[in-house]
Amino acid sequence: MSGLCYEGSTKTKIRQQDQFNTMATFKICVFKHQKRKDGKYPVSIRICHGRKYTYLSTGFNVTIDQINKRNFELKDPVITKECNDRILKMERILAESVGFQASAFDAKALGQYLSDRLAMGDQIDFITYALRLADRRRDNGQETTARMYERTARALIDFCNGRQKILFSEISASFLTQFVNYLRTERTMTRTFRDGSPVKITRPGLADSSIAGYLTDVRTIFNAARNELNTETTAVITHYPFRAVKVTRSTPRRRNIPADQVKKILAFNDYCVKNGRPKYVKATWCQAAAVFAISFYLCGMNTADIFALERPENCFVEYYRRKTTKRRQDAAFARIRVQNEVLATFDAYKDPKNEFAFNFCRHYADHLTFNANVNKALKRVAEILDVDPDLSTYFARHSWATIARNKAGVSRDDIDLALNHVDLTLKMADVYIEKDFSMVDRANRKVIDYLNSLPSPVINQSAFTPKSLTR
Repeated sequence: MSGLCYEGSTKTKIRQQDQFNTMATFKICVFKHQKRKDGKYPVSIRICHGRKYTYLSTGFNVTIDQINKRNFELKDPVITKECNDRILKMERILAESVGFQASAFDAKALGQYLSDRLAMGDQIDFITYALRLADRRRDNGQETTARMYERTARALIDFCNGRQKILFSEISASFLTQFVNYLRTERTMTRTFRDGSPVKITRPGLADSSIAGYLTDVRTIFNAARNELNTETTAVITHYPFRAVKVTRSTPRRRNIPADQVKKILAFNDYCVKNGRPKYVKATWCQAAAVFAISFYLCGMNTADIFALERPENCFVEYYRRKTTKRRQDAAFARIRVQNEVLATFDAYKDPKNEFAFNFCRHYADHLTFNANVNKALKRVAEILDVDPDLSTYFARHSWATIARNKAGVSRDDIDLALNHVDLTLKMADVYIEKDFSMVDRANRKVIDYLNSLPSPVINQSAFTPKSLTR
């Protein structure tokens, strides 16, 4: 009996010890081996959690006279008090916001969480949190999402007359309503050149669909903060203002053009590739038509994927769709045959180092800059060819899908597969069926054959010579 009691008390001690080990401890540290070139030593706060250590920089650097030479501990009373105050704040954050959930963090993650909370201060700043969330998305490869969050943060700063700190507590239904009204009107913002000089930029009012995008970002950031900072026992952000503010997204215009206009662009690209650039046509315009053609012939592939597409192997290209690769179990993988109609374009824009399919990544910093420049040039291509003036790379994707369904009789399922919209691992039948991307190639062939059956547009070089095209 006594043995059983002894065993039970041991288990109790173990449980108590495990519970104790989940509580982080802090210590002010100065290390001899971190001596800087100016003779000073950085001061850090060590966090011990789960028998692992991480260190937070305090921003203080001290001389040897501010250190106890016997045990190499900080002795400066002012800096010591400041560090102890930070430790007290971190202990309060742990108690109020984390509690027993601290065991879910490793030491490094806990240190980052505490550092973020200290940076935001006692009252949580929406702008600081939004920019930190953008950095996390960028680290996760979500560059577009990060830029959208930063764009929304800048719009809020402009709305508040340049104020860099906007508390979560300020974001009420009334605040959001005024923000919506601000976005609807023409507004002038101040931006800064690289040399530090200010510049005024005037922008027209936004449509409801664009405003809804801004509100969606604000709500997403707000929800992320609530999920991260609120716990079952403590609510740091107690209100939720979005139920009272509604902005309806208007139905977006379908971004497709008729098959005869698609063929005009493809014929213009073929002319540039085979005969050289016409006299009054800029190289960027020819490149834009080529990108449109490449996208169309590859089943509407996005420019983000064309930008750094790997070179073809045995007339096939393989890629992971950048937009959804991290959200899908199949990593958004697709395989497409390179059709004969686009081989000359592949050759004209091939990567000189033969590492990628094209040379675009050699000339542009990233896929966003590439896409922006191509879309700008496509507006001039549209003017030359007298096609839809809003022409952009998305028109290749939408037009391929429209022609596939309405003219070539391709099934909706095959169109989804060709556009790389479908996560095959989420369909029960596809758990048992081997992936066969030949269906994509057959659908693509039907679309191209339909275009080939249309009358060929006449490319008249005299249409490229008006002085209006040289501006």
